[in-house]
Parts: sequence; C-alpha cells; structure tokens
Amino acid sequence: MTDTRQCKKCDAIHPLTRDHFGSTKSGGFRWQCRRCMAAATRQWAKANPDRTRTREQRRQKLNDGFVITDELKRRLLSQQHNVCALCGTTILGLTGCDVDHLIPLAKGGSNRESNLVAAHRHCNREKSAKTLREYYRWRQLNRLPFSTFHNDKTIAALNHENCSIW
Repeated sequence: MTDTRQCKKCDAIHPLTRDHFGSTKSGGFRWQCRRCMAAATRQWAKANPDRTRTREQRRQKLNDGFVITDELKRRLLSQQHNVCALCGTTILGLTGCDVDHLIPLAKGGSNRESNLVAAHRHCNREKSAKTLREYYRWRQLNRLPFSTFHNDKTIAALNHENCSIW
C-alpha cells in the first residue's frame, strides 16, 4: 500500500510519490503538492513581472536562438537506442522526450549536440540546472534507481566534472 500525505496548502490527500510531491534538498518530500507549488510560482511571477522578464531574457540569451526540433529528438533517441540518458529506462516516442543539456547552460554548457541527450520530460525537469554528477547524487538521496545508461556523452560530461560514477 502506498503512503499518502495531506498537502499543507490545499488539504488534498495524495499518494506520497514524486508525481504528487516534489523533493527537498535532503531527499525527502515537500509538504505542498505539486499543484499548489505551481500555483505559488504563477502567483509569484504575476507579482514580480520585472524579475520574471529579466529571468526570461537571461534564458533567451543563453539559448541564443537554439530550437529543439523533432529531428534532433529522433537523432538523439536513435543514438541512445530509445533509452533515457538520465534514468536508463525506455522512452516511448517523441511526446515523452525532452532534450537535456548534460552540462547546463547556466553552468557553462553549450547547445552543441555533444552536450545534448534525450531524456524523459520528467527526468529532465528533475535534473533542472544540476550537472550530471549532482543529478546522480540527487537520485541517490531520493532513493531512486541509479541509471545504468552510459555513452560517450555522459562519460565526457562526468569527466568534465572530474568525477567518477563508479
């Protein structure tokens, strides 16, 4: 039986899973459900339009016109044999596929294909602006299975960080 948790904001009771509650830095679950967290983020953005605009401009500058196409997704999926580079499980089609920057743009990464991998949308959002090593540690803290997927790109990203995954 799955544990449940009551959201401190809306009082709704949800299964205690990552689908319903985000993670804390220490690896636990937040006390507000994802729906309430998203509403709070929207409210903050509405109350802080200047900061929201500045953040979006910074993101656009980092992207420098880069656009993720279905062709790029297909190429990455083919190179990875339809396996998510972050969790190591199968990606079913383009709709559930995102393109992840192994070294995040915010941390000096690039839009070059050598820095891009296919990942589940959920995994990519979990990784956020973490480096690959930081993401692996986060998965470990959250008692999530360790990815068994490795290719030249992931190994290069880990070497870039001067670390070992083993």
